[in-house]
Amino acid sequence: MEVVPGVAEHLPAADHSMDAVVMCMVLCSLPDVGAALAEARRVLKPDGRLRFLEHVRADTPGLARLQDVLDATIWPLMVGGCHLGRDAEAELRQAGFRVDHLDRFLFPPARTPVSFHIIGTAVRGGDE
Repeated sequence: MEVVPGVAEHLPAADHSMDAVVMCMVLCSLPDVGAALAEARRVLKPDGRLRFLEHVRADTPGLARLQDVLDATIWPLMVGGCHLGRDAEAELRQAGFRVDHLDRFLFPPARTPVSFHIIGTAVRGGDE
């Protein structure tokens, strides 16, 4: 395995050259999630996998509203641009990935605005 440094929006790799891309707690803080996911699709081989671990939007209206309030005020400033209310699964699908494995879990186990997470695997969609 070779780990290559770079930024999500401009990966230093040729088209269709990577077996895997790993995103861990990054989609929440990227200014342009779509550009980063487009880059991941660009560098992945047709049978490559995107593996992800992300925190996501709450599953109840009350906590989702609280995430929205935090995202619009102090949270991004305090935590490196992080946005609690992003829906990483929807972003993946919108970017042309097919999610083939997804687990949802709470961490910490209490239901708080920061507890909602997903972990899983996605593959390139069928555009090629």
